[in-house]
Amino acid sequence: MLGLESELSSLRVENQDLKTLLRFMTVGVANTLLDFGFFTLLHAAIGISTLPSNIISYSIGIINGFVFSRYWTFTGRPKKSAQLQFVQFALVSLSALVINTGVVQFLTPQFSGMIHNDVTGALLAKVCATAIGLCWNFIANSLWTFRKGKAVEQDLH
Repeated sequence: MLGLESELSSLRVENQDLKTLLRFMTVGVANTLLDFGFFTLLHAAIGISTLPSNIISYSIGIINGFVFSRYWTFTGRPKKSAQLQFVQFALVSLSALVINTGVVQFLTPQFSGMIHNDVTGALLAKVCATAIGLCWNFIANSLWTFRKGKAVEQDLH
């Protein structure tokens, strides 16, 4: 009987981990749509260059991602103070922004040259950068920002 309980407990943990991953991916899709939507608006429609367009659009995704990650995606995890958790989330996201921006800046001229279209080249570069950033964000936020374990009540005063 103890073995069955252990198996059921293991299934619950795996099920919870899958649920967290699916929620993370759902929030990621929403963030990506916001990011791409604002990037396209700023770069393609308004004509702002790729660097500021990418930083602004990505920042909108960071804010949306934190709110949904804290209150929905990782809801079963112990809570740290919102200030500490936001700082950690922002650091992870900003490090991903550096990676994302570097990939966009590097790949945009490559893709634009291949397809002879600057806007489409920038959007293809953004797709590649987003995939890399998604992996980094999930790993870092799961293991650091929203780590399983005891709740930590610390405020940044």
